[in-house]
Amino acid sequence: MNGVYWFDLGDLVAGFHKAAYLGIKDGDPDVPVLPASITLGPTTFLENMLDSGIGDYSDMFNWHIYDKPSRYPERAERYRQLLSRYGMADAPDWLTEFGAAFRNSDGPNQTNLNTVDQQTQCRFVAQSITMALAAGVDKAFYFLIPGIHDPKGEEFGLMYADLSPYPGYIALSASDRMSSISSMSGTL
Repeated sequence: MNGVYWFDLGDLVAGFHKAAYLGIKDGDPDVPVLPASITLGPTTFLENMLDSGIGDYSDMFNWHIYDKPSRYPERAERYRQLLSRYGMADAPDWLTEFGAAFRNSDGPNQTNLNTVDQQTQCRFVAQSITMALAAGVDKAFYFLIPGIHDPKGEEFGLMYADLSPYPGYIALSASDRMSSISSMSGTL
C-alpha cells in the first residue's frame, strides 16, 4: 500500500479498514483481519494509519518485501519499533508477500525460466524463508506459486507454464516442512 497503489492518506485507508473489520467480525468473530499490507517500510503513510487507530481493528500486522533476504530482519525490526509506539508490539507479524522477478529466458514469447535462473530462484526461496524466520515473522507467503508469465517477460512463479514445479517450489515445500518441524519442537 504505502501510497504506491493508494494515493490517498493513510487515515482514509484506516477508515475503510475499521468499517471492514467491524463488518467481518460481526459476520464471524474468529476470522483474522489484517490491515492493508505495507510495502515500503515504516513511512508517514503507515504512521498516519496507526495514528488513526487501526491497531484496535487489526488482529496482526502484515507487510510485503521485494529485496535481498538479508534485509528482512532489519525491515521487521523497524516495523516492530514503530508498532511498539502504538501498542502493537506483540501483534502477530505476517510477511504476506515476498518474491523476486526473473526473466523468461528460454527465448521470445517463452514462459519458462532457464536452468541458471531456476537455481538462483531456489536459493532465493530458501534464503528468504530462513531470513523471515530469523526476523521473527509468524507466517510468510511467497508471491506467486503458479506464476503470472507477464508480457514484460518477468516471471515470479515457482512453476513451469505446464504447472510442473521448478526447484524453487521444492525449496518452498521443504522450507515449510522444516519450519513446521521447528515450530513444533521449539527449535530451528
